[in-house]
Amino acid sequence: MRRYLLPAFALVFVALLSFGVGLHAGIRKTPVFEFVVKTMRTLKPQKTVEAAPKMHLNMSDRALLDSALLPMHQREIKVTNDEGKPLPLLALAPAGGDEAFILGGNGTLFHLATDTCAAPDCLRQVGRLVRPDGTALDDIYDLLSVEIDGKREWFVSYGQMGDKGFTKALVISRFTPPARPGENDILRIEPPFFTTDSFSLRRGHSARSAGGAMVYDPRTDEIVITVGDYSLNGIGNVFSGSVPPPQSPDTDLGKILRVSRTTGESRIISMGHRNPQGLSISKDGELIATEHGPKGGDEINLIEEGKNYGWPYTSMGTLYNGYTFPEQPATPGAVHGGYTPPIVAFMPNPGLSALIHVEGFHPAWDGDLMVTSLRGQSLLRVRRWETGNYVEPIYIGDRIRDIDIIGKQMVLVTDGGKIIMLKPVENLQMASSDTGLINNLTALEGCGACHNVISPNSTNTAPYLLNIVGRQIASASDFTRYSEGLLAKGAQQWDLESLEQFLRSPQDFAPGTAMPDPELSDSEIAELMTLLPLLR
Repeated sequence: MRRYLLPAFALVFVALLSFGVGLHAGIRKTPVFEFVVKTMRTLKPQKTVEAAPKMHLNMSDRALLDSALLPMHQREIKVTNDEGKPLPLLALAPAGGDEAFILGGNGTLFHLATDTCAAPDCLRQVGRLVRPDGTALDDIYDLLSVEIDGKREWFVSYGQMGDKGFTKALVISRFTPPARPGENDILRIEPPFFTTDSFSLRRGHSARSAGGAMVYDPRTDEIVITVGDYSLNGIGNVFSGSVPPPQSPDTDLGKILRVSRTTGESRIISMGHRNPQGLSISKDGELIATEHGPKGGDEINLIEEGKNYGWPYTSMGTLYNGYTFPEQPATPGAVHGGYTPPIVAFMPNPGLSALIHVEGFHPAWDGDLMVTSLRGQSLLRVRRWETGNYVEPIYIGDRIRDIDIIGKQMVLVTDGGKIIMLKPVENLQMASSDTGLINNLTALEGCGACHNVISPNSTNTAPYLLNIVGRQIASASDFTRYSEGLLAKGAQQWDLESLEQFLRSPQDFAPGTAMPDPELSDSEIAELMTLLPLLR
């Protein structure tokens, strides 16, 4: 018996030792781990892509979208695969006139014509982008078109793992859309013409903190690109050296760069960035970037040559596991630690994404910034003046990844596979009819004084009214000030009959409610009974 126990104990010891070494190597990304990764890549290389997936299109013409200054027609196209799952859409770029290209999360490329978009066939699948070696193009960041002497050049930014060594870099490649597109065309992008400094993945990283937003500056013939810190900042993860990469001039991480379109040579124009998600350049050359903060502290920054925006030495947010931030100010007591402060900051985070300068769209908005959000699922219209600003949220209901003005329409693409086209309403009389949803011009104007009628976010004084018809009474989860009278009716649903009873006499319907008597006429109540079901 003893002669069997010794080999058994030896096997168990070797197994435990192997497991411990593997676990340590996997966590710390040691040379042993790198050797295993390299070996696996050699034995099992990535497959080349043979065909683009077949996508399906579904179009809907929704109710009008309201905002404080401008009502808009809203039209959507949803892109799904054979299983009915939405394809996340990552980026769009103008192709001249009312045309644009849109890039999906798996590299699928679409062509859109906005001004003639009366049916889903205004969007066509035109192939799939793959890496220069034919493998799948994933880890995509942005899409850019540049018009030079009447011809367009196309660029895509993405993450590139190193062939030798456990490293990664952000790169830009050119590609050429097909002259005669077919939905199954495989389009190999060119080898990178620009590559950031590579960084080791030995200590891990966050692919979502890459940046990668691009704009073109025709005055200098340069591409401006944002580069995130990939969480190598000493807060999200450890880093090599004594200076965190966003504060070191010796690395591209946490910087905004200018890249020569012709040579690919680059230079740093600003530093101290965490995850700059969006970038826009105005006709007069003003650069604006959006940036994700930690817990709170999303920023909109005016980007100026040579400026330091402070990360990770300062933030208007806090650590995820606390209520403070480990400040290291350049100037103690100064605003933003003496670093360049944002022009707008947000608490809590809406998850800022892309943005544009609104120019030539409509006089009501021209001159503003239009910022998209992921967590907030809204557009944020920012109006600035010398001493301040205001922000108007416009609820969309999906995580908005990119935005641009294509032809006469503002186009959004979302993580939920939607292409949303917004066109200003010219006939305001039509907008105030029962086919519209413009609270500034209807009986909903009075409701909007207390209630939110645009998005599912309650105010301090009243629950939101979106989807009120068919919703359980006193059920808005973000509102905690319901009266006992309304809570007692919580098992019932709001329908037109109960809503009319409530509006005619709030106290008779729910004694003790804070809702004042609106003193509505019969015609106003009839109008509300028509409009409330449209709040969806």
